[in-house]
Amino acid sequence: RIESTLSPDMKQSMYQKTGAPLHPAYALPQLITFYDTKDSDNTHLVEKVDQWKSISSICLSRWTGRSNAEIPISYSEASWTGLLNFSSCTWNDEAMRILEKSCNLNVLPHLSDFDMGDVLTKGISQQSHDGSNNIYFDRWPELRQCRFFSGIGDGAA
Repeated sequence: RIESTLSPDMKQSMYQKTGAPLHPAYALPQLITFYDTKDSDNTHLVEKVDQWKSISSICLSRWTGRSNAEIPISYSEASWTGLLNFSSCTWNDEAMRILEKSCNLNVLPHLSDFDMGDVLTKGISQQSHDGSNNIYFDRWPELRQCRFFSGIGDGAA
């Protein structure tokens, strides 16, 4: 659906910056479809979205006790979305202009390199960000002092 609304020049420009063709399997068309509630019955789901995360970011948030907002997505994982400008390591401006017509851009995670400094250097936390006990602290004592890394794509591994 989105492909028919963009000029060939715009599609080519986005491809040159992201390295990803405009395809229904990538995030831009999926997010636009998800947020287009006029023809669907998913308004209740749209209202529940706080932030889109990768599976590895969700796991890291739970293990480290950090909030979802504190755990960014790696550039490698972000490149899977087809939204990352790989030259600037930022979300692609053209894609963001298209997407902002459908949703608040704050639903996209912050970007970072896979070894993003001290956020993941403290191992499994005893408490979660909400103050509750972190179940992983007792389950995996050997990971209490380990260093975690953000997810990376199979091409970067």
